[in-house]
Amino acid sequence: MVSSRHRHLATLLAMLSIHNSISFPTSQAFLTTTTHSPSIPIHQSKSRKPTQLSAVESPMRPIEDEQEKDKSRSRLIPNFLRRRPSQPTEEDSRIQTIDTLSAYKDQVVNQNELVVVRFYAPWCKSCKASFPQFKQLISKYPEVKYVQVPLTKETAYIHEGLGVPSVPYAHIYHPEGGLVEEKKINKRVFGEFAETLDWYVRGECVLPEEEDADFEVEEEGFQ
Repeated sequence: MVSSRHRHLATLLAMLSIHNSISFPTSQAFLTTTTHSPSIPIHQSKSRKPTQLSAVESPMRPIEDEQEKDKSRSRLIPNFLRRRPSQPTEEDSRIQTIDTLSAYKDQVVNQNELVVVRFYAPWCKSCKASFPQFKQLISKYPEVKYVQVPLTKETAYIHEGLGVPSVPYAHIYHPEGGLVEEKKINKRVFGEFAETLDWYVRGECVLPEEEDADFEVEEEGFQ
């Protein structure tokens, strides 16, 4: 009687002989057959279309990412910080700023030409609003000398000593008459100051008309 171990060994040997007798195609032949299969021609094979990602799912390139960051940062900047500072003009260079009393005497009082002095404050909105009109005077009357005195802690005594009641304010100095005009120069009444300066530039002096006064003479009776 053959043992079970011998039977299993005989079965494995028989299966091995059968496996060796079967011939398998080579890898090259298998690839050739598969590639030239008549059921799926090469020229008829359809390629898969690339999946189109939406704008939200599409990956962002580094340059576009930086641009988006710059835009987000710019939204957080207030409008007044985005404004570029204005470049100084020729009219600005012709205005002399004075901050001492001795310079005021030398550059304003002791001059042989017509001088216009502008009193202003850097924080004053009305001063800023009328400044473009003041620069128009510089363009229109280049023969006049223009001086400005800012209102600061260091120059407040000059404003007080000259009796400047408010800002913006202006003085006109004549080479022969000295201080001849003191006027407000805010935007609303600047036209009046410009007209007054025009009188002095043209050499005219318009005096205010005096009202006719009626004097009543009382006759005294003599006894």
